[in-house]
Amino acid sequence: MLDTILYRLSAQNLTLEQAGMDEETFKERNRESAERRVRATILLEKIAHQESLEASDEEVDQGLHKSAKDMNQSYEQVRDFYKNSNLLEPYKRQLMEEKVVNFLQDHADMTDVEEAVSGPGEDKSKREEG
Repeated sequence: MLDTILYRLSAQNLTLEQAGMDEETFKERNRESAERRVRATILLEKIAHQESLEASDEEVDQGLHKSAKDMNQSYEQVRDFYKNSNLLEPYKRQLMEEKVVNFLQDHADMTDVEEAVSGPGEDKSKREEG
């Protein structure tokens, strides 16, 4: 998460300090979120393995082209940054995770949230009054 924010700030010629934060503060504020992401990543990787889902080199290349366009940089600059910063594999993993989430959405049985929230024997009209 820190590497991502540093890269995005650098694309805007900003530092973390100019954005009003130092590394330790960023880490403290984002620790809980990072822990949730790690748990989710492990789960998504297991599903990807089970369902044989992966991000191809072509998909990585397409994503880098999009990032370059979004940041007004050349494809080569973005690719070299990812490569030199050892971010190609994390980026490929991110794309794979997106594929897994899409797979889960495509194969999910959707249930009305209000109905699912109701506990056994709970009177729906009482919940709506409150």
